[in-house]
Amino acid sequence: MTLPDPHSIAIVGGGFAGAVTALRLIASSTGRLDLTVVEPAARLGRGIAYATSEPDHVVNGLAGGFALHENQPERHFLDWLSAEAEAGRWAPPAGDIAQASPPRALYGAYLERELAEAVRRAGGRVRFTHRRDRVVDVDGHTLTLASGAALAAGRVVLATGLHRREPALAVGLLGHPAYVSDIFAADAFAGVEAAADVLLLGSGLSMLDAVVSLEKRGFRGRYTVVSRRGLLVAPRREVAPWPGTPQAGELPRDARSVLRWIRCERRAVAAAGATGRACRRCSASMRRRSGPGSPIASGPGWLAACCPIGTSPCTGARRPPTRSSPGRRPRAGCAIWPAPSPGSSRATPVCAPVCAPSCVPRAAARRFTSTPIGW
Repeated sequence: MTLPDPHSIAIVGGGFAGAVTALRLIASSTGRLDLTVVEPAARLGRGIAYATSEPDHVVNGLAGGFALHENQPERHFLDWLSAEAEAGRWAPPAGDIAQASPPRALYGAYLERELAEAVRRAGGRVRFTHRRDRVVDVDGHTLTLASGAALAAGRVVLATGLHRREPALAVGLLGHPAYVSDIFAADAFAGVEAAADVLLLGSGLSMLDAVVSLEKRGFRGRYTVVSRRGLLVAPRREVAPWPGTPQAGELPRDARSVLRWIRCERRAVAAAGATGRACRRCSASMRRRSGPGSPIASGPGWLAACCPIGTSPCTGARRPPTRSSPGRRPRAGCAIWPAPSPGSSRATPVCAPVCAPSCVPRAAARRFTSTPIGW
């Protein structure tokens, strides 16, 4: 039995996770490297998040927080954005470009360009292959592809990233012409413009993307937004960091101390009537000053888990036009799909259900809170 070349690495998935994995492998290696990315899409680095071509679908954050390179925390991407703006490929809003939210497609182009540059700089040391196929099975170091071919590699990296998954309540709608399952598809809303009512399943940033797309296509009907918590995206507000930020010598050094500090600060923020974003700001400041090995420096996951009270960014591009006609205001109600059971709340009749949850949503309960859009 011939063993695979130990210098060969197969990366399953070529979206953000796959592209960044390839970048890190090239940057951290000094010898020969044979990289193969298995990704059916024609362009790498796009995935679900950055494949949209709609310019008003912007990233879920500020440009200053989307750095790729550790040795250049912010400026590398910001300088690239400035060059794109000067070349006329993007019109950023007035002010600091680090506080802008660029289009998702633009960030996808940045990822694609950085990967191509890394391969070019590596020269003959790195052999890079983009195999347009899909992995259907993995057996040790051998990948079975949808085309029937087999691919052997010394190491295999699963970088499949986010997955689309239909919520349980939408299974009965799959294939129906009025159901929109992929809001980022180019023709997602081709037949929805004349609909009198649209039901949006989910009330986060993907819902905003769906509304923006509909508005740009001339939809003038009525929206009903349903979600488990009934919370809408709040506009981003600049606030000063919470004053309780520990100094350098006081930073927690273990996960339990971090969690204890976060919970204490959350209670203090709530008692003072301040916004949760202040707590996130001081936590981010604390992370920047922490040393290697600290649970604070390990990534943003701990902050998202311990402090989920910050608001999400909402740029002008994502804020749908204000409507003055009372007949076009959304209504509130309780929506149960596909049909209410005896004795339950009534169902809201709609013409076009639109699935706009975040990727890999949790299976929703039968009951939803319906919230009117307050624009």
